Amino acid sequence: MLFSTSEQNAVAGRPRKGTTSPDTDAAYTTEVYEATAEIDAAAWGELCGEDVYMDIRLLRAVERSMHADTKFRYVLFRNADGTAAACACLCTYSVDGSVLVSDGIAGRTVAALKQIAATLTTYKVVFCGLPFSGGQSHLRFDSAANYVSILKSLDEIMLQIAQKDGAKCIVLKEFQDCELPVFDNIASLGYLHADSLPMNQVDVRHPNFDAFLSSLPNRRRRKIGKSLKKFKDGGLRFEWVTDAAEVDRIYTDEVHQMYTEMVSRSDTKLELLPRKFFPAMVRELQGECKLCVAKEGDNILAFVLCLVTEEELSPLFAGYNYARNREFDLYFNLMYVAVGEAMASGKKIIKLGQNADYCKNVKFGGYQTGRSFYIKGVGFVMSSLIRLLSRQLFPARPLTVFPSA
Repeated sequence: MLFSTSEQNAVAGRPRKGTTSPDTDAAYTTEVYEATAEIDAAAWGELCGEDVYMDIRLLRAVERSMHADTKFRYVLFRNADGTAAACACLCTYSVDGSVLVSDGIAGRTVAALKQIAATLTTYKVVFCGLPFSGGQSHLRFDSAANYVSILKSLDEIMLQIAQKDGAKCIVLKEFQDCELPVFDNIASLGYLHADSLPMNQVDVRHPNFDAFLSSLPNRRRRKIGKSLKKFKDGGLRFEWVTDAAEVDRIYTDEVHQMYTEMVSRSDTKLELLPRKFFPAMVRELQGECKLCVAKEGDNILAFVLCLVTEEELSPLFAGYNYARNREFDLYFNLMYVAVGEAMASGKKIIKLGQNADYCKNVKFGGYQTGRSFYIKGVGFVMSSLIRLLSRQLFPARPLTVFPSA
């Protein structure tokens, strides 16, 4: 049985081993680590390759900056010959359940409970995923792996973690449509499928931002040009920063407050990242994560943190001075500089995030791709509530913008 070793080993963070139940078609040894330093990097890298979202450096940056409020585990499944069959990143942290539902009787009930005491709507969740919204999953399989067997074992692991951590729910997130066939049988384990927010993305078709502008109809080009002119006439400039020490120096509490205000105004706010997360990402992912700041003299009025791979650029997190936004169109110009950087650096895709859909897709000719998650309650009461309120809690989120022919 999984987790058959002593609690002492679990606390120490050493790998715990076991096998799947005998009624499955394949048996795997399973190792669960509680720190990135303990992961078998060779086996992990063998399975994940150059996947930056599963890169141990990224995992380490998240772990080191968020360990105070989050418990992390990393699971590695091995074949009988010791090679990697699958891996997953797990974390336990508290979420505000009121952000999941805002309409109807359920919404009013949750709002009333939150007025009485915030603790009534805040609860721990075990996630297969990381505690930031990048629109990516954190579960990987070898092509020859037995998905049913591994998912059954993963569910057993997450249930035991939930019981240990006092979590009320288990969630596997954020899966693209091409990943969903793996979960065909997961309903038998008690999980419900639900839509997450769609990802907005743009296929790069131009070598630079000027060429992109030239391709637009006059009306759209004039609107973008007006925003660019506000920025330029105001004497502002953008600077890209890739040195971690410099990011640590300039990314002050005041700059971070721009991000926290942006999160507070968002309709969906499942996490609030600490200030140290941003320089940690740049430090660990040198050359693949960089900060762009909009400066008025020495003062920073806006920023965007971008993750880059060989083919993609993703503006992950941003913030701007709301009081000065209309004066310089800071939000729009943040998007323009990120899109321009992707074009100039030869990327093929720009991932623009999971909100502000209309603005992003109209301005850049983007489109949406689906994202899904799977959820189940821990214990009879929470399981029953989730099933009873599933339509209110997890509304359908159909795609509204599709790729052009």
